[in-house]
Amino acid sequence: MTWAKLDDNTWTDPTLCALSGDAFRLHVFALTYCCQKLTDGELTRDAVARIGFMFGLRDQALEKAITELVTFDVWSAELDGYAITEFTETNPTREKVEAARLANRERQADWIKRQADKRAQKRSRRST
Repeated sequence: MTWAKLDDNTWTDPTLCALSGDAFRLHVFALTYCCQKLTDGELTRDAVARIGFMFGLRDQALEKAITELVTFDVWSAELDGYAITEFTETNPTREKVEAARLANRERQADWIKRQADKRAQKRSRRST
């Protein structure tokens, strides 16, 4: 499981404080979406529409919130969607998350093997 990270200063950031409630909510929901899906802050138009739909943003209201986010450089407009501009400054990249997950699986497998070896040694000592 990944976690979306918000800077402690988010609530006092002048740019984020200037956003409407709809734009701010869309941004925070988009952050969590990107962390869950490991998109490195990239959002398709369809994903943004689904995220907005979750809390009632549709059509003109959604476009208004997106325009705010792009105007304030919180998001950038891309060919096939949007990108959260400073996403990887506070959130790990897909590569880092996947590397951490692999390292965790390997660590757990190693621990399981060590525990099995210990049990086998105990059994062999008892049987001799």
